[in-house]
Amino acid sequence: MKKTMAVSRFAVLGLLVGVALVGAGGYVLAQVEADITVSPQTLKLSSNSTSWVTVHTNLPYGAVMSASVTLDGIPISWSKADDRGYFVAKFQIGAIKGIAAPPSVELTFAGTLKDGQTFTATDTVSVIR
Repeated sequence: MKKTMAVSRFAVLGLLVGVALVGAGGYVLAQVEADITVSPQTLKLSSNSTSWVTVHTNLPYGAVMSASVTLDGIPISWSKADDRGYFVAKFQIGAIKGIAAPPSVELTFAGTLKDGQTFTATDTVSVIR
């Protein structure tokens, strides 16, 4: 994730929220487009690994309601901030393997920010037996 791209997305987001349409007496909030990277980039279904599937984002850690976060409907196991203050989510690898099949799987990361806006992002990872 490039810093300039993340900064420009947040600037655009600020403009969208600032000029949001007024409807039914309130603001209509825009959905946030997040950038993610899923790790590992290749899932080996036959592996007995007990490691995690990790999702790195460009979302500020303090802005995310971590309990709302899912990866293809699978609830988050735990979260942390990376060294730049971005939200990092961990998911149980066995649950992710349960929805994956070769040659690849597109994973959708979704949740809610503390201000009520929602976010989604997708990443595709390779899947081998």
